[in-house]
Amino acid sequence: DPELLGWRVYGETAKPSPTPTFAWKACGTFSSAWLIQMQAREEDWPVTSVEVLPDGEAGDLRFAVHRKDGGIDHVIRRFPGDAAVTFDSTEVKGDLAIITRDSENRLKPGLELNDGLDSVAKRLLK
Repeated sequence: DPELLGWRVYGETAKPSPTPTFAWKACGTFSSAWLIQMQAREEDWPVTSVEVLPDGEAGDLRFAVHRKDGGIDHVIRRFPGDAAVTFDSTEVKGDLAIITRDSENRLKPGLELNDGLDSVAKRLLK
């Protein structure tokens, strides 16, 4: 207790797993992100480490996810409506982008979310 994000597993195809509930307190401006690995056995985890990437605009959240297969995912979360930026040699216009590279540093299909005005906290001061 609690079950992940309130989802309940029905039937006999899977068993509910206890999920930690996170709480924090902070003063001033901060960013926070979680990476949840669903595999029960640590040897099955696809992620080996996460690295915070400090460069960027105020309010940006940037990090790199290092995968067991030797690849890396660069993740950026920005305030909706901000001007485009270059991140991992890719122009990002959206609010969220994941830029994926394989173990040989080749660019792979990624993800970009645009116009997520209600999906994140809004900037109070510009």
